[in-house]
Amino acid sequence: MNVFSEYLFSNWSVDGVGSIMEKFTHSVVISVVKGPKGSACPDRERKDHVLLIGLKWFDRKHKLLASESIKFVNNLLNAPSKKKLNNISSDELENMFMRAKPEILNVIKEDYTKKMEELDYKLGELDSYYDFDTPGCNKEFKGEHIEVGEKVKKQKAVFDM
Repeated sequence: MNVFSEYLFSNWSVDGVGSIMEKFTHSVVISVVKGPKGSACPDRERKDHVLLIGLKWFDRKHKLLASESIKFVNNLLNAPSKKKLNNISSDELENMFMRAKPEILNVIKEDYTKKMEELDYKLGELDSYYDFDTPGCNKEFKGEHIEVGEKVKKQKAVFDM
């Protein structure tokens, strides 16, 4: 994937770059493809996988210098993205993309997994806040909800000089 990223970055020359951030996103676009008029062929759904690569260049003070995006639709560079490529070959970029695609998809999958874990945690916290009837006291008559956690040990700050 590093070879693909380096090749992609080489298309743009940005002065004073301290870091480059790349973000990968995936989406699916479903469209209807009409059958020929007057024929027995029905309309069909077309499922397009869109992979968007967002690039941002920052200087050493974290100020945004430039940003670009490249879009692959069903493993091919789309026409507007091809127009952005001045210094590199679009065919070579597509070949490098195909080699780097499994790693890129793993990066996207890791992001989705992290989001899913965060949502699971939030749902668990929300579930713990539900008040249920207990023997002797209905939930309508309960007061303030306080949860006591584990005992926390205080630590002293240590400074190196």
